[in-house]
Amino acid sequence: MFRLIAMFSVLIIVQSMVAQNHTVGTIRLESGAYDGFNILNPLAYDTTYIIDNCGRVVNQWHGNYSNGMFAEVTVGGTLFKSGISTVNTSIHAGGGSGILQEFDWNNNLLWEYEISDSTHRLHHDLEILPNGNLLGIAWERKDSLDCVNAGRDTSTLASGEMWFTAIYEIQPVYPDSALIV
Repeated sequence: MFRLIAMFSVLIIVQSMVAQNHTVGTIRLESGAYDGFNILNPLAYDTTYIIDNCGRVVNQWHGNYSNGMFAEVTVGGTLFKSGISTVNTSIHAGGGSGILQEFDWNNNLLWEYEISDSTHRLHHDLEILPNGNLLGIAWERKDSLDCVNAGRDTSTLASGEMWFTAIYEIQPVYPDSALIV
């Protein structure tokens, strides 16, 4: 009896391991589900996936950075994604990224640019504009003197600084630069 239970347990484990190799995110497909592909861009990982509704990987891209909160495939089949910069120690909060990358369908890096330093850091979301530029949200660090000059009462500033929201229009200049429009 013990031997039968052990063999059954091994069969269950092997079956579940095989099943896990066929899916990365979808375990159930129901009627009414969106008929198309899905981008899976898990935080704290360096890989972005396109999966079908059955969880099968259609394509994947491996980067050199942990995934940020943005990933989108363009009409031309390239992937724009954000990555988390590790060099910025001045502006650090949830959602911070700083790295922008574009990959072709075969995982070749086409473009990489960083906006993450002691005074600026991209975070959360991007929008790909019809002209190919990116619209990005960023924090801009301002010290107490900047705040006074802008009319701010500095007695309420935490740590003597404030992070303002800025929107950048970013024009990629291949392979590793950009113009802030």
